Amino acid sequence: PCILYVNDLENYLCNERGLYFDIKSLPFIVVQTNDELHQAIMDYNKEIYDRGISSFMKQIGSYEYGDACEKITQAVFNVK
Repeated sequence: PCILYVNDLENYLCNERGLYFDIKSLPFIVVQTNDELHQAIMDYNKEIYDRGISSFMKQIGSYEYGDACEKITQAVFNVK
């Protein structure tokens, strides 16, 4: 799972370029402290996480199927 550890989020949002997505709309677990990180790890639920990832990928139009390396190998080496 991806856990976003963003202990400097407020500073980044106020003083830097911002983010491409609203961080709260991302399907990733967002934490700002070590205690929150520990709790997120302890409370991790694969089913909930996977549902969020799947929904997000549909929303952004991702066409990743997990076989990119195989397709590249076939293209480079003309393997059928």
